[in-house]
Formats: sequence, C-alpha cells, structure tokens
Amino acid sequence: MSAPDDQDATTPRNGAPLLDLGWNGDPENISTLMEGMSNDYIFMLVRRFNKVNWYLKDSQKLSAGGLDLAIAPEQEFSPNKFRSQLERFYMSVIVRIVSCVKHVARIRSWNERVRTSMFCSVYCVLWWFDVLVFGALAILLILLVSPTSRRFLFPPAPLSLVDSASGGLAKPMSGVLGSDDSITGAPEHMKGQAVESEASNFVNALSGIGTNIMTGRDLAGEPNAPGRGSSTLMQADPSDVSLMIASAKDRAEGVEAPSHDKSKTPMESMMWSKTGPAMHALTVTCDIVEKSANALNRQSPFRPKLHRYRLASAVVPFAATSLFVTGELVWQAVTLIVGVFMFCRPITIKLQERYPNLTITHIINNGILYGVPSDPQLALAVLREGERRRSPLPPPPRLQHEPPHSPLVLDTDVIDSVGRDQPLGASNDELMQAAAPDHETLDDAGGVDVETTRNDDSEGPHRIMRFLKGATRIGVKSAIAFDKTRAKLGHSGAQRRSGVVPKKHVDPTMGPYEFDGNYEGQAGFLYIDTSTATPLLAFNEESAQKVARAARHIKPLWTFPVSDIKEIRKHSGYGFKSKLIAGWALDKELHDSLSLLDRNGNNWLVTAIPHRDAVFNRLVAIADQRWEVW
Repeated sequence: MSAPDDQDATTPRNGAPLLDLGWNGDPENISTLMEGMSNDYIFMLVRRFNKVNWYLKDSQKLSAGGLDLAIAPEQEFSPNKFRSQLERFYMSVIVRIVSCVKHVARIRSWNERVRTSMFCSVYCVLWWFDVLVFGALAILLILLVSPTSRRFLFPPAPLSLVDSASGGLAKPMSGVLGSDDSITGAPEHMKGQAVESEASNFVNALSGIGTNIMTGRDLAGEPNAPGRGSSTLMQADPSDVSLMIASAKDRAEGVEAPSHDKSKTPMESMMWSKTGPAMHALTVTCDIVEKSANALNRQSPFRPKLHRYRLASAVVPFAATSLFVTGELVWQAVTLIVGVFMFCRPITIKLQERYPNLTITHIINNGILYGVPSDPQLALAVLREGERRRSPLPPPPRLQHEPPHSPLVLDTDVIDSVGRDQPLGASNDELMQAAAPDHETLDDAGGVDVETTRNDDSEGPHRIMRFLKGATRIGVKSAIAFDKTRAKLGHSGAQRRSGVVPKKHVDPTMGPYEFDGNYEGQAGFLYIDTSTATPLLAFNEESAQKVARAARHIKPLWTFPVSDIKEIRKHSGYGFKSKLIAGWALDKELHDSLSLLDRNGNNWLVTAIPHRDAVFNRLVAIADQRWEVW
C-alpha cells in the first residue's frame, strides 16, 4: 500500500492515526490504494459488492471453498436482491458469453487470416489423427497455465467493435468507443461503469417487455402515433400495479368477473414460490463463473498461480484418458447416467440425507475452486486488507458530470492481432473512424428525459407533468415538516424518517472514522474507533472534529464493540413508494438506514446515513466475523 506524502493522517480520539487515502479529497486524484491492483479495479469490486450485499449474519462458518459470504439456504427473497443478481448475471455471465461468441465470429470471418489459418491447420491435423478431444483439452490446459497463450490465441478487441454475425468491424451501438469491455461501448468515468449501466438497463428492458406482454399493449393499435399526444404521457407503465392492469385488461376484453378464473391465485403463488430458488441459482451460477475468472486473474491477491495449476490438474486426467476412450464407451456412460437419473431416485435421496453437502456446487467449490474468491469475496478481502493496514479504502468516487465522449486510444492493450494480421481485418483509418464519436447516435443512445425534453407536439403532457410534480413537491414538503413535529413528540415512525431528505448546501461528514447519521430522530455522528484493542462503534451527538480528541470529551449515546455485531442490514430511508415519490418530486437523493443486531439481542437502527455503504463496508471488514448472506 503506497502512502504519498500529501495524504492526511486522520486521528481518532486517542491519537492513533488512520491513513486517509482519499475519503474527502478530489475523487479524480486518488493515489494508489493497493500495490498490484489498479484503483479502477478495486472501485469496480467495491461498487458491485455494494449492490449485491444487503443483509449479512455472523454464522462463524466458512462457505464452500474456505471463505465467508456463504449463501444461506434460507436466504430471504426481495425484488431488490433479485434485481441485483440479475444485473450481476449480466456482468458476470452474459458479457462473457457474448465475448466468446464474438471470438468465434472473428475466427470464422477469415479477416485475421494468420490466426484463422493457424486454428484451421491444428483442427485438420487433430481431426486426421482422430484426437480432437485430446487436442482441445491440451489447448485448454495451455490456456489455463499460461496467460501469454491466452493473449496470443485470443488477442483483445473491444466487444462493441466486433460484429457478432460477420466477425468484422462494427460501429459501437452507443456511437463512440468509450469502453472496451461493454457490449455497447458506452463512455464511462471509471473501468466497469459502462457494463454496470448496461446491466441496469438490461433489467429495465426485461421489466418493460414483461409489463407490455402482460398488458398486451400494442402501440400500432393506439389512436395516437407513438411519441405524440397522450401516448407520450403514458410511456412509463407502473409495474407496481401490474395485477390491476391485468385485471383491467380482462375487463376490457369482456371478462365480466376475473375472479371466476380459479387458476389465478394458485399460479401466482407457484410463480412467487420459485423466485427464491431462482435467485439462489443465479447467485450460485455467478459465483462459479466469477471464481473461474478470478482463478485466472493476474491481479487477484489469492495466489493466482496455485489456482491456475489446480484447474489445470483437473484437466490432465481427462486429456490423458481421452486418448484411450472410444465413442462407444462415451455413449455407454451417457446412457448409464440417464438410467441412474430415471430409476435410482430412492438411492439418491438417501445419499442426500446422509451427505447433505454432496452437491455439484459444493464439490466444485471445495475441489478445483477451493480458496478462489468470487467478486464479492474478493472485494471483502480487499476491504479487510485496508483495515488491517489501518488505511481504510475510500468509497468509489461518484462523478456526476457526463462521461467524456472521446474515444479510447487504440493501443495493443485495447486491440491486437497475431503476426501480420490487421485487427479485425481493418486498416488503422477504419479502426479510428469506427471508434470516433457519432454525435447523432450518441444523442439517441441516451434516450429521452421525459420531463426536460420539450417539443411542440408534447407541450400539453409536459405541462401536466410539471403541474403534478409541483403539487407533489408541496405535499412532500408538508409531510416532511409534519414528520419533524411528530418526531419531536416522540413518534417512532417519524423519528426513523427524520433526516432522510438532505438539507440544502450541507456537505455530509464522510469518514474514514466519522459519518453523519440519526438515531431516534436525533441528528449526530456514527463513530468507528479502531484505535483500541477492540474496535468500537459509537453514536455521538457532536462531531469529534468540534471537540477535543481526548476520550473524556466525547459522551456517546451508546457504544459497543464492532465484534459484537451479529447481524447487519441495509434499509431504505422511506418505504418503496414513498421513496420514489419523494425522490422524483424533490429531485434529491434520499439517505438510507442501517440496522445492527448485537450479541445481546439489542437492535440499533441508525437512519439518514448519507454514506451508508461506506459505513457498512467498514463494519463488515473490521472484525473477525464470518458473514453469511441472507
């Protein structure tokens, strides 16, 4: 960990220093956080860790593979969690599948003749000697052991520059080559942000398609043309009233009483009962894919060479036996497996009862992927390393301005080829032209801001939206003022909502040891003290920066050891509907809450924390709990 001379040494109350690596500095000029790992990569891990971890319990047991953050079998389902896992599935699985498809398209295209000729020659030789399986496994073995071979056989190229059908050069869908690892090539401030935005929009698109399928909406059948008249006002269908919309659709189609359909409730119950297993399956799939990728990642601090050799050792027996196994023997093995699946259920049930951990996932995680972290586990390890060195990692920067539209520099780290091949069979001028910004496409790629985009055809709807927003803003402000009065009178619900809407022109305190927050309606500061042998968490009414740093001058409302935290859970500042309405009406980001359960059964709910994720990350990384994901 580097420690430049200009970094601040922030001092907790008894004088022991914490190294401030950029908590309150310029987000665009943060120094190196950890040697061997780029800042962009670390921030990408932490951002994705924040998205998928909502509720952790200390179970004191390791997950399969010797690491914590095991997935609890009884993990609670929530739409937020399911959405975050869908986004994670896009980033971890779908993007990698698309990358494989585009590599195959590049080989098939013959645009890079040297590389395709090399693959074709090897394939023909292996086919002629009838050792295709052995050859494929041998090449896989080389790819696992040697990072250099991966780059030689599969030279890099931005996903958005490769046409998935022809394998040739394509113009990025976003209009500019602003990122090399995203499918659209969208611009980004930091590595990985474009893919994260794609994942969010991927889930949004799925939701929109599902809602339109449910309602049977047909723009071509509406009296007003798309984008004109009343259809502009109704571009966003409310998914939270989906069942009401479905019922209204039935009514419109002549169904007198939708309740006469006795399959309605059972089908809804059946579908909802499968959401939990579906979310668990998504999580497990993402874990395995991410672990496989991290085993081959040079930046991983988890002994990447050892993991590569372990993966390779699993391939060696199959490669060796493939020389002696005939096609008839393989067919017999397949039919045997089918027979076991069909007729040996009583035996498999008894085996599962006797050996509950005898699952494919458990065997993989405790075998070839033992000790290899998934992305959340890797992020937690990096956070813990920062705490161990007394230099907590700052939260990922949040840059509000639009990313630059300038294209990436097309050096060999971004796009490359083998031998005398031109990347994608294109000249340098063609590559530069494809990467250059197309401003018309860029404008279209951002979509339409319904409330800020005005034109003559939609003047009426926009006036209605502005009127509704103004009326809603007045109502929300009145409710906030009423809540303040109720909070002073001791109303618990109003106290929990106190401070959720931030005040104007007030910069919240952000770490590394002190954070703004509210407790039972009282504004104050969460204080994380790691200067003692046992790290402590406290809540003070006054900032430690305004009083003397000596312990006698700080009188916390409560304090307890961080190691006593048994459960930690993120909460929204408002309920789902209230948060949407207030955020839309006020054009503000609302502050969220954190619930803590200690080993004595005491529940501490700290509300209105502007930097809740940063507090969450510090608390889960400081002590020695073994977290389980719920």
